[in-house]
Amino acid sequence: MKRAIGQELASGELAQLYRMIQVGFWTLWPMLALFFISSILTDSSTILAIMIQFAASIAVSLFALITLRAALNQNIFNFPYGAGKLENFSAFLQGALLIPSAAYLIYCSTLRLITPGDVSYGLGLIAVSISLLRGAYLWWWVSSLMRRFPFPSPLLQSYYVDYKWAAISDVGIILAFILASLLLRWGYPGLGLRVDPLLAILIACFLLQNSIVLVVRNFRSLVDLPLPEADQLKILQVLAQRHESYENIGTIYSRSSGKTRFIELELAFQGDTSLETIDTLRRTMEVDLSRSFQNLSFRIIPLQDAQIEKDPPITASISQGADGDSPAEEDPANR
Repeated sequence: MKRAIGQELASGELAQLYRMIQVGFWTLWPMLALFFISSILTDSSTILAIMIQFAASIAVSLFALITLRAALNQNIFNFPYGAGKLENFSAFLQGALLIPSAAYLIYCSTLRLITPGDVSYGLGLIAVSISLLRGAYLWWWVSSLMRRFPFPSPLLQSYYVDYKWAAISDVGIILAFILASLLLRWGYPGLGLRVDPLLAILIACFLLQNSIVLVVRNFRSLVDLPLPEADQLKILQVLAQRHESYENIGTIYSRSSGKTRFIELELAFQGDTSLETIDTLRRTMEVDLSRSFQNLSFRIIPLQDAQIEKDPPITASISQGADGDSPAEEDPANR
């Protein structure tokens, strides 16, 4: 009963999140056009930095929509490994796109800081204010979803943080633009005109730092690695401790993806073994393995004893998932 309720909540969360990302995705295009035009008219490095964020967010939102559509179009609870890698790939893509853009923006803004140019802060305020209205609405929407669902998905939590900081940064930029306009009016053009490149450098440094983190973390999640031999021996030790609970061993699938360790065991049982007995063994072995492996994803694949050869050699029974043999996938977590 609890599982059915949890599945219903999760599917409802995905549907609501999909609609929210759709709205965010389609509103990104007019915002990108607005900031592209504004960056030309205002000659503002800050507006250019925000435009780069919008451009990268389009690619990330597109992959997020593909991920959620794939999840909603299949029974993700019977197939829990779903399309989670797409989330990691979208975050990796965002970081890969932003790193060179942020570096170039830092270079250009540094030149503008040394030799400032004229900036139309009034026009820039109009564009950033529109961005704030959009970001505040999406932040309110995702906040309501966070309150509605007791166990939000990593993707939902990610969008909550993204929209929250986007709205806060827009407020900061508006205040800085107002201050720069006042400095120009009070007769301090040297200070007023340098506010814009200074803001752009701060935004670009923030983008660069977060992009590097996104690339490193998600690259680790995208690349599957075999477990070390010492970890494989720990799996065999647990199997040996519970040898009376099953008849034979098939294939042992094991791999690491990011911080998660995936272990799947093909075990043969007698024909009259109940599902309850198998599930009890699964929970017991999961507890045993959890003592050695943190962030563990574990399951048993039941087989009839006739499906595998008797007493297969241990060396042949160990298979690494890095070559794609294992059906396991990692469950991972814009402007």
